Amino acid sequence: MLIYIVIAIIPYTDAFCKIPDLVSRAKELGYPALALTDHGTVTGLIDFYKECRKQGVKPILGCEMYFTNEITINDTPTYHMLFLAKDITGYRNLMKLDTYAHQHFYRKPRIGIEAIKEYHEGLICTTACIAGPLSADNADEIVGNLHRIFGDDLYIELQPHDFAKQISYNEKWVKDDIYPDIQRIVTLDSHYVTKEDVELHKMWLNLAPDSQYYDSNDYHLRTEQEIIEWFDVYGIDSSTMIQAVNEIVDKCNVEIEFGGQNYPVFCDDPERYVRARCNEGYKERGISKYPDKKRYIDQIQYELSVLKQLDYMNYFCIIDDMLKWCRDNHIPTGLGRGSVVGSCVSWIMGITQIDPIKFNLVFERFANPERVTPADCDSDVSTPCRGMVIDYIKEKYGNVYQVRTINVIQDKSAVQRAGQSLGIEPKEIINMSKNINSVDDMKAGKWKDLALKFKGHIISYGCHASAILVAPKDVCTWTAVEKQGDNMVVCHDFHQLEEQGLLKLDILGLETLDIIEQTKHRAGIDINIADIPVDDLATASILRKGDTTGCFQIESGVMTHIVTQMNVKNVEDLSTVVALGRPGPLDSGMVDHFLARRNGKEKVTYDIPELEPILKDTEGVIIYQEQIMQIARIVCGYSLGEADNLRRIIGRKVIEEMQPVIDDMINRGMKNGHTEKQMKDLTDNIVTFASYGFNHCLSSNTVIFRNRNGNKPMNIEEMYMTMNDKNWAYKNGHQNLYAKYQRYGYGYGLSIVDGKLHKNKIVNIFYSGKNYVYRVTTNRGKVVDCTLNHKFPTPNGIKPLKDLHAGDLIYTKGKRVKIKYDYSMYGENGSDDNFPHKGERGFQKKDNPSWVLYNRERHLAIEGKAPCKVCGRKYDGRTRFEMHHVDGDRTNNTVYNLAWVCASCHKKAHYAMGRKKAGDNGYCLMEESIVSIELIGMDNVYDIEMKDPYHTVVVNDGIVVSNSHSAAYGMTAWVTAYFKAHYPGAFVASLMDSNCKDKPKLAGYITYAMNNGIRILPPQLRHKNCYSGYDEDGSYIILGMNCIAGVGSAQIPNDSPTNFLEFMEHNVSMNKKVLEGLVRAGVFQGNRDEMIQYISWAKDKRKSKGEFKYIPTGYNNAEEESKVLGVSFEDIFEPYDTSLANNVTTFCYEVLDVKGRKTKTGKPMAFIKVRDNKQVRDLVIFSDKYKEIKKHEVYTMRVIQTQIKDFAKTRKKTA
Repeated sequence: MLIYIVIAIIPYTDAFCKIPDLVSRAKELGYPALALTDHGTVTGLIDFYKECRKQGVKPILGCEMYFTNEITINDTPTYHMLFLAKDITGYRNLMKLDTYAHQHFYRKPRIGIEAIKEYHEGLICTTACIAGPLSADNADEIVGNLHRIFGDDLYIELQPHDFAKQISYNEKWVKDDIYPDIQRIVTLDSHYVTKEDVELHKMWLNLAPDSQYYDSNDYHLRTEQEIIEWFDVYGIDSSTMIQAVNEIVDKCNVEIEFGGQNYPVFCDDPERYVRARCNEGYKERGISKYPDKKRYIDQIQYELSVLKQLDYMNYFCIIDDMLKWCRDNHIPTGLGRGSVVGSCVSWIMGITQIDPIKFNLVFERFANPERVTPADCDSDVSTPCRGMVIDYIKEKYGNVYQVRTINVIQDKSAVQRAGQSLGIEPKEIINMSKNINSVDDMKAGKWKDLALKFKGHIISYGCHASAILVAPKDVCTWTAVEKQGDNMVVCHDFHQLEEQGLLKLDILGLETLDIIEQTKHRAGIDINIADIPVDDLATASILRKGDTTGCFQIESGVMTHIVTQMNVKNVEDLSTVVALGRPGPLDSGMVDHFLARRNGKEKVTYDIPELEPILKDTEGVIIYQEQIMQIARIVCGYSLGEADNLRRIIGRKVIEEMQPVIDDMINRGMKNGHTEKQMKDLTDNIVTFASYGFNHCLSSNTVIFRNRNGNKPMNIEEMYMTMNDKNWAYKNGHQNLYAKYQRYGYGYGLSIVDGKLHKNKIVNIFYSGKNYVYRVTTNRGKVVDCTLNHKFPTPNGIKPLKDLHAGDLIYTKGKRVKIKYDYSMYGENGSDDNFPHKGERGFQKKDNPSWVLYNRERHLAIEGKAPCKVCGRKYDGRTRFEMHHVDGDRTNNTVYNLAWVCASCHKKAHYAMGRKKAGDNGYCLMEESIVSIELIGMDNVYDIEMKDPYHTVVVNDGIVVSNSHSAAYGMTAWVTAYFKAHYPGAFVASLMDSNCKDKPKLAGYITYAMNNGIRILPPQLRHKNCYSGYDEDGSYIILGMNCIAGVGSAQIPNDSPTNFLEFMEHNVSMNKKVLEGLVRAGVFQGNRDEMIQYISWAKDKRKSKGEFKYIPTGYNNAEEESKVLGVSFEDIFEPYDTSLANNVTTFCYEVLDVKGRKTKTGKPMAFIKVRDNKQVRDLVIFSDKYKEIKKHEVYTMRVIQTQIKDFAKTRKKTA
């Protein structure tokens, strides 16, 4: 029998089921066929078709649409109507009908009778559920029209759902005296797979357990016998209806065609065109003069043969024509992106601008005869011009659409949604989602089970940022076009479209291209960015100084550090920087090794000699995917196709896929004569490159040495369970510790800092499953259990356990470094008493004012008359009281320098004065040799994350352990640095234009310009955009009107008078906020306070308003200017008392931006962007006090490195 499956247009609003689960259950119940009829969309049909074919169930493809009697009127009722495709013609008409419905969208995608008449061929129509056309007032008219259109392909549906409306509906329409010529069929409306899923369905939709949103709890797949018995209860014979269902199954035989190439045809002979363009490029690039021109010729000939074999010639024509049109119409294009940059043909045709031979790029990454996949070339164009490029493609080929993305719920979101459904406290949900990488990391229980079921469900649809579909004819031959927000998109994702042989183009708007183009325009130069010198001295000079502000991809602090340490000299160096600045190399320590080798601090060695020519240019470190392909070919004997497949597996970052290919590399390398150790070391480096980073894990019995809780060692598994499992914590008597962990985190351990062990925060502990564990024992009997890839700090650097052997030295914890106190360190010796001091002749303890005062205060305290001078605590016989030297100088015993305080306040006072706590001087590092390393079996293992930048921690008895766009993007980064070095004013003005709406960023660029000798002038009416120029005083920039908040998009005539009153006469009808913005930004000369008041007076239309009268209000030019521009031309700090700022630890800053966040443990924090008169800084604060910080206010802040420790509003000066 056939069962119809109905799923909502956005599944999480109406259903809970996955296509593989539906098909598997249908097969289990013996269904010969299964239908998918989503509400108002056909997005799921291709996945459904493929899954049914895979499992041997016949797929019936359909859609449940919304019918209206009058399509031209919006507020008319809609009725469900179901359509099924009998053949490929019907499938295509189903796509057309769905497209029509979304073109006439009003609250829902809608169709009318005229569309059904036009697109009915090859379709079956049914009356759907109780919300179908039979419930309409004009049911006879609708059914009559449908019957005339579909004839025997029209059916009336009855469904076995146990609620009153459905039962009475069935009893009415089962009778054949109404519409006797139309057959009845049995269908099943299923919103979840099994009966047990009803609760999951409600939890997914966030419905209450007793919710009546669904009238019955039977919207699941059932057996044929169960359905027959249900109808029997109500005296309905379902046998003829089931027979009619079988007729439908026999009628429906859709075969979707996959493969082939359904591209628009550029010309009759694409190969001839490509060869002609190659010949043109050969001459333009002057390759005949290259000393190695034969290498280029051979490579081009080889690539042409491969491109012809793979049928890529037409694709190259389309891409080349698009980019050629861009150049002809002065639209900036990128240098190239993605694997196509490795093609010499694409370079010589001008599709890319990077010489792949010069940069050692591999063509097989793009085109591989052993991997026949659609060609893929990513193109970057100017952001404002992207629409123009797409319009050109539409004009040339006609059928061009944006592409849908299908978003499924991922691990952390699944955990959060499951927690909300179970009613778990929000704080606990946040902690759990922050502390896991996948649902599998959770402990077994109801929460984990629900999260696993939620994971992978469709959560929403989106629109692809760069992909567009280009079809050679009506796109409904393959897919439908549906409404997505304000866009019309093809309803299948690009993978499904490519499987059908359709052309997908990636056209991405790149803002950096706009900045480069604006810089060229402002500087009055016309230069091809591909012709910029790749070893320009001025460019290299500013990069070596760390001047990367505004430079593409290298502006961050991390990238700037790499740039300066690299001693960058040319574009190749910068490409290496871009490749290194990824999470994998940064987290693995690869960057440190590379920089050490580049600067001669670490020797470059090659265990396998064949690696030297491959890795020589990158100091023996694997940086590029092309290097992995070359290693696989040369060391392991892979073919080009096999090497490319290896690269693709590494790129997917799935450990389960990667492990078999790593094993294969090891085996094939050993067959080529290399040792097992050499191959394992090599593959470990490849794993590191890929940032797979198998966790460096410690055994569950590991304890962490901590300063907190009296240095009590804590079992790592107990710590993890206490933090993440409340029930476990309470059951094991750790309820107090659980509360502390939730509030403060795991506390502190010891990390290596400047050659000693110092206190450092434990950021997180991760559970990493079970693994083989090895026991390391030192010559002093210290022991730690860990995995082979866990790292240890040694006198020779950080090394994984697999690289250590008996006799090697590792670091352990030594004794505490003693604090030598200089009791005059807190203040100067200013004693003016006449008593002899300790060590001097005539010293008597009883004569010391400190001793005299102590005794007097003690007697008063006992009488209750001398409380603590700080906290007011009274003497109770148990509390210890002490005498505090106010200035910290114990030799200064004058009475005014002595205070009677409790021991607690005394300690806090000394800490506040700079005295170190016990242990703050750290612990010594000791060296101990390894005695043995032995396998002890499997165990639960955990990983510890310590606070950056120190990634070591003391465990157990004191052992210390450790916790291809590159070429193109490197060239783009070099280009931005080149323009900055040679045309700084024009470049910075372009940066300001590009970031004019981001006021904190704009303020940063303005401050940068002023610090580098570029004068910044207030906005002027005649300049809508930033204007750069040069006069006898040097370079200057006039801010554009677009930089003024609330004014940027306003239309202001170019010939407007610059006098305020004259301007108001001509523009009094202009928006009040625009007028006030112009005044606040300093566009007009004069009293701004008066002008603001005048605007309010002029906009007042009351006749009784009287003459204008100015009343001073204390208007602050600097503050108001900063609000609309992000920065002030006046000294904003002049009205404030900045005497508390020492500009070492305490600063006065204006706050530009506040962005609240949560830490990994769910605690409040914020990123604060601030500025003074010299710079813009990015700071961080770990406290919910950040909510007190307001933008454009001035604060005095105590800052350590980049962390705000304390702050207060800066007081204004008193008159």
